[in-house]
This record gives sequence, C-alpha cells and structure tokens, in this order.
Amino acid sequence: MGGSFELVPLRASLLLQAYPLVREAAPEVTLDQWRRYARALIRPPRGRQSGIVALRCENDYLRGLFSYRVVPDLVSGRTLVVDCLAVSTLFSPGEIADALLAEAERIARRHRCATLRAAFPTRAEEIEEVLARRGFDPCGSCRLKPLGPSGAGGKPRSVLSVV
Repeated sequence: MGGSFELVPLRASLLLQAYPLVREAAPEVTLDQWRRYARALIRPPRGRQSGIVALRCENDYLRGLFSYRVVPDLVSGRTLVVDCLAVSTLFSPGEIADALLAEAERIARRHRCATLRAAFPTRAEEIEEVLARRGFDPCGSCRLKPLGPSGAGGKPRSVLSVV
C-alpha cells in the first residue's frame, strides 16, 4: 500500500467521497441508495450496533471501507456481519482488504462477538486470498431471491441492505 493510513469511522461528511469505492464493488448502487444505506448504519436506532469503517491514506483519500452490524445467530451466537467490503483495485487491494478485515476482527472482539461473518457484493481474487489467509472458511449456502420494488419478483433495488 505504501505510506501511512488510518482506519476511521465513516461520517456523513465523507459519504460522497466513499461512493466511488461502493460503485467499484456494486456498480448498480445509486448515490441515493448508498446515502440511505450508510446513514442507517452510521446513525443506528437505539440498541442496534452498526457502522462503517473506512481506510484513509495520508493524502486523505479513501482506499477501502466495510459496513458492519452485530446480530444474534442461532448457531454461532453473537455475530459481527460485514456486508459490504469495498476496496480500491488501484492500490494494493490485498493489503487494504487485510487491514480492513483486521479492524473488523477488533470490532467483533470489542462487541464480544463469537463469530465474524463476511459477505460481499462481488467476488475478487485478492479478497478471497486475504479471507483464506485470515482464517475465514466457507460455511453454509446463501441464495438471493430478488423481490423487486413490489415484492413480486424482478430486479433487486440494491445489493446493499440493512437488516
């Protein structure tokens, strides 16, 4: 990655700057969808634990981010779910993903989570390698059924959602 970086909570003032990263991971997401999704996570209702963490380089550019939320899981117990990992493919994506996932682990431990689950809008070889190196194992099976705006099938409105 070169140079120094810091991991910071994403604030509302940085949503526009973060949008190109989101588009790189999920091109179909509009700016309005991103803003609604991000605001729901960075200003959660009382009792919900969630947020977005960004990796900012010394020149103040964002190179990656992830969203997270703490959820109960019937089998695994308290779980930190990372839903959206967006990494710039221009500058050492493997190193950026590694730093972001290390921070996700720290957050999971701080919230006393038993497991960390990672799901991403797209597959990237660099991220898959980092996941394997950091001890993430494939588990279960996940399928997505788009319900569309009316709930009756069709194209999904967004791959990003807040549960």
